[in-house]
Amino acid sequence: MTVSDAEGKIGATMTVPISLTNENELTGFELHVALPDGITLTKASMTNRANGLSASFNFSNGVYKFSVLSLSGNTISAGDGEVMVLTLNVDSSVADGEYDITLQNIKVFADNGKETSLDNTSAILTLKSFTLGDVNDSGEINTNDAIGIVNYVIGKSQPVFIVEAADVNGNGDINTNDAIGIVNYVIGKTSPLDTRAAITEEYTGNDCISICSNSGNEVGVALANNACYRGFQLEVELPEGVSVKNIKMNEERAGKHKVFFNQIATNKYAVASLAFDGLSFGGNDGELFTIETDGDGYGEVVIDNVLFFTNTGLEVAFLKPVMTSINLIDADDTNSIIYDITGRKINKSLKDLHKGIYIINDKKVIIK
Repeated sequence: MTVSDAEGKIGATMTVPISLTNENELTGFELHVALPDGITLTKASMTNRANGLSASFNFSNGVYKFSVLSLSGNTISAGDGEVMVLTLNVDSSVADGEYDITLQNIKVFADNGKETSLDNTSAILTLKSFTLGDVNDSGEINTNDAIGIVNYVIGKSQPVFIVEAADVNGNGDINTNDAIGIVNYVIGKTSPLDTRAAITEEYTGNDCISICSNSGNEVGVALANNACYRGFQLEVELPEGVSVKNIKMNEERAGKHKVFFNQIATNKYAVASLAFDGLSFGGNDGELFTIETDGDGYGEVVIDNVLFFTNTGLEVAFLKPVMTSINLIDADDTNSIIYDITGRKINKSLKDLHKGIYIINDKKVIIK
C-alpha cells in the first residue's frame, strides 16, 4: 500500500490518493493515518477498484483509525491502483512547507481469511499559501490567470496578483512563457500544470525582427523566423512627443493572437502577445504587428529586451536592439502649420509634402 505525494493550498481542502498492489482478492483492510498538526481528515472516498466497500474512521490517540470492508460480500480484485482518496482540510494557521503523511499498522484481509501486515509508508504534503498558476486567487486556473501574468509583464497594475504563483515553469523569472504554460494547461496540452524549468538561450541564428514600414502615424514590425513561435514580449521606445495609440497583430500571421501593451516610461512601452488557443505565428517572414501612434515626431524607434517563446517552452532572447530613424506624423491632420527650412509657409496637407526638411507645428521634421 502506498500514499501519493500531493500539493495543497493553506486554508483550503486537498485530496490524497491511497493505492494498493495485491496479488490476491481482498475483502478489506485497516490502517492508521498520521497527519501533522493543523491538518484534519474530513472524508474518505472509495474508488472504482474498491466499489462496494465502505470506509469508517475515528480519530484516537493522535491518528485516524480506518476499517474498510463490505457488508454485502464485495471484494478488491487482484491488481494495482488507487483504492481510496482522502480529503484533508488545511487550517489557515499552517505555515508554508513540506509535511509528512504516514500510513501505519496496515493490514489486508484475503478472501481465504488470511491476514497480512504491510510496512508503514509515507508521502510528502507540499503546502503553500497559494496555488501555482492561480495568480488572481480565484480558486481555479484559467485564461484570466494567463492575462494576469501578461499584465504583470507589461507593468499594468491589477487588483490581485500573487507573484509567487506566477512563475509557472519555475525558472525564477516571470514572463510571457509562464502565461503560455497556463494556456497549455487550460486547452489540455499539459495536465497537470507544466512546471518544468524553461530554457533561456541567446539566439545566434538568422531569426530577427525589423521595422518594415513607416506610413504616416503607423510603424510596422516584421518577424523573419525559422523556428515556430507562440508568443513574445519586448519594449518599444518612440521619438519624443509620440505615443502609442493602439497595436494591431497582422491578420495573416497572427490573427488569433492577443496583444497587450502598457506605457512604462516616457515614450517607452512594454508589449506582449500570445494566442489563447495554442497557435503559433503563421509563415516565416513579413509584418507581425503594427503600432498606431499619436503625435508628430522624428527620431529613432528602438525595440529592445526582445524575448520570443517556442512551442517547446524555449525562451529565445534577441539581444541586438532594433533601431530605425523614422518620421511619425498624422498625414490626415489638416490643422498643422507647416514652414520650409527658409521660413516660408507651405499651404499643403502633410500627405502632399515632397521630400525635405520642414518645420511642422514648431518641430523640425524630415520627410523621406
